[in-house]
Amino acid sequence: MGGQKLWSSNNHYTLRQIASRNVRKFNTTATDYLLSLHAQSEEQPLLDQLGNIFDSLVDEMTAGMADNDLVRFVLESRSLDYPISLPFMPLHELNAERIMGEVQRVLQSNEQVSLQSGMQVHVVHVGMPQGGVASRKRKHYGFKLAKFLDNKKSVLRIQNKDSLCLACALVTDIARQDKDPEWNSIRQGCKEQRLLAQQLHQKAGVPEGFCGLPEVDKFQKVIDNYQIIILSAKHFNAIVYKGLRREKQIYLYHYENHFDIITSISSFLGKNYWCLECMKGYDVKEKHRCSKVCKCCFTEGCLGITLKAPWRECGTCHRMFAGTDCYVNHCRPNRDGQSVCQKFYLAPEKEARGSHVWRKHVLEL
Repeated sequence: MGGQKLWSSNNHYTLRQIASRNVRKFNTTATDYLLSLHAQSEEQPLLDQLGNIFDSLVDEMTAGMADNDLVRFVLESRSLDYPISLPFMPLHELNAERIMGEVQRVLQSNEQVSLQSGMQVHVVHVGMPQGGVASRKRKHYGFKLAKFLDNKKSVLRIQNKDSLCLACALVTDIARQDKDPEWNSIRQGCKEQRLLAQQLHQKAGVPEGFCGLPEVDKFQKVIDNYQIIILSAKHFNAIVYKGLRREKQIYLYHYENHFDIITSISSFLGKNYWCLECMKGYDVKEKHRCSKVCKCCFTEGCLGITLKAPWRECGTCHRMFAGTDCYVNHCRPNRDGQSVCQKFYLAPEKEARGSHVWRKHVLEL
């Protein structure tokens, strides 16, 4: 329970904080307020009065938050048939106009609202990633994570001494995937890396300094052939940013105001495979189900059925496959040295007495 605090603004309202809860692991704070509106002039329309009040309220309740932080706003009152609720959105998008748009949808008529009636306001604030220089003053759990990242073969650490770690990570991974001849110098954080990072800042129109998700979006617009995907330690390695789908991907890891490169997303998550369609890792290829995985050969990206390829039966497993590519996929051994053909097969009709029977490794269709 947070200490009670009192604010008033231009004699329009009284705002009292009645509770505050912080979920440190998710960098989230939920705050409850009691809002009492003062008597207003009858000459000014109700909606205009509320617009002025909400404009001031937003400034009061979001003071100290960063523009790219996510905020959710909910207002409840006995005078309202339904709560006035806005979904999570970046702070710079939350304003009186957005709130009033929801007010107009909820209000049935001006007479149903009493300006003097008490209202409850709930504000949920989620701090979003910012990138710069990794903090050296780590707590115990932070030290463990830093050591884990140092030893993780699927992570390439960015050792910058300025606030350009996001751009440095982007240009470094592009150089790695494009097999740039200056790759070693760029990877080691030499002047080539900083120069490329500064050029990316100029190209994207982003001032040099700490960067958050709005800046990532600007970088994404000028990096045409790569999709930027960011995982956050504060959000339990959840994806906090995903650009438009591209042929190649750049995976970044945000940790203590710093960005590092993930060179293998499946290895980083401790999985055998990674699905770009559903953005999830998985271990058993045959058990993964999504629209991108072929139901015949269990291969991601197989276009046999989509292209309506002629069906082909396998003489070994007696199953049907959509074209040659689909057939070849099911014969290809996986990481365990076994193919789909070896793991799943249909009993010959004479053996099953006229019915299709699955033998060994029953497949759920």
